[in-house]
Amino acid sequence: MNATPEVFAHLTHFLMQLAHGKLCVILEGGYHLKSLSESVCMTVRTLLGDPLPQVTGEMAPCLSAVESIQNVRAAHKPYWKWLTYEDTSFLHNLSTKSDLLKTADTNPCTDDEAKITDSNKTDKIERFLELHMKKVIFPDPPIKTAITAELKASAGPNAFPVHLHVVKEMDKNEIEALVSDFHADLVKGNKTLPSLGSTLTIVDKILKKEVCSGIAESPAASASVAVALRHSLRFGFQRVLCIFVGDMQIMPNTEDGKILVIHVCKKEQTGKSSSKHYIELNWKEDADGNDFFSAVLGFILPVAYSYQPNLIVIAVGPNRSLGISGISLLFGLLQGLAESRILAVIEDTDTNLIQSVAKALAGASVPHFGVHVPPTQEKVNQIKKLRNQLQQDWKMLQCSGK
Repeated sequence: MNATPEVFAHLTHFLMQLAHGKLCVILEGGYHLKSLSESVCMTVRTLLGDPLPQVTGEMAPCLSAVESIQNVRAAHKPYWKWLTYEDTSFLHNLSTKSDLLKTADTNPCTDDEAKITDSNKTDKIERFLELHMKKVIFPDPPIKTAITAELKASAGPNAFPVHLHVVKEMDKNEIEALVSDFHADLVKGNKTLPSLGSTLTIVDKILKKEVCSGIAESPAASASVAVALRHSLRFGFQRVLCIFVGDMQIMPNTEDGKILVIHVCKKEQTGKSSSKHYIELNWKEDADGNDFFSAVLGFILPVAYSYQPNLIVIAVGPNRSLGISGISLLFGLLQGLAESRILAVIEDTDTNLIQSVAKALAGASVPHFGVHVPPTQEKVNQIKKLRNQLQQDWKMLQCSGK
């Protein structure tokens, strides 16, 4: 199947979001001992809650994979609500068949030659795996999820049933020293400075790999995120995925491709249309709170995996169009990227929301959504429009349709 070991970590991670995380992994065997052992190792690390390794290689589906997915969708469309609005029809003239015919060997080699070829192939795989695993294995930060002492105090002593590491917030002098050099234009007056303490403290520890992820509360989420993004780029990160949920006053510059913004909002924002690195997703979650799966799995995840970020920032601002379950879903599924480096910046003081985000970052499975409700035709059309517009830029979107 040519599946590299880290792919099993990501498959396990996705499955752990279902059935409240109850997952049984059964080992049947394998064709290559080195690959098998590394794949098992990756699977177990994921089950233990370790950060996921980045998937390597070109993030684009091959034609035969797209065709296989298309035919499976077509066969199962009558039975599953998820596929109700998919443009699926059977593909009969498959490229896989013609490819097989083209590469068929009309002059089969002898058994001895086959053994030599197999031996060489095994050696090549061994060498490939040895080099490959050095790239994807990385030291885990000593702490998984951090919050500031101020946030813990404001949320209450019993707000966080999961174990979180508490860090001391930067004082005003430290913040001013950090901001004055290169963020002065984003911080207007002393009013914004206190709101930066929590965000800068957490993002600094993530960038230095002292913690894996963290939660910051800010009364000015938009300004805090803008500073955090610029701080991350200055630190040397080349690709930061920023997901805004709700209204945001400050939009970062995305022209150089170092920041990809996905803005989930109730209605179209004036003066800005979707482009490669700024994507507007107008989505107001269904009353039952379970149609956002379609947007996350059908659009946000393929774009995020195509981009392969070094850091993820998820900001929740005022007037948000998603409920707690939808926001938790984002945090749960996106941990497969950026070696699980995620900064959460939350403007809302809703303790339930902060608790849910904390649980997701600490490794709890996504809360059960209940029976799936397909999105409205209007939402389906928006996803189709965005897929068509952006599938050449973000090639993993090509798995989502024809």
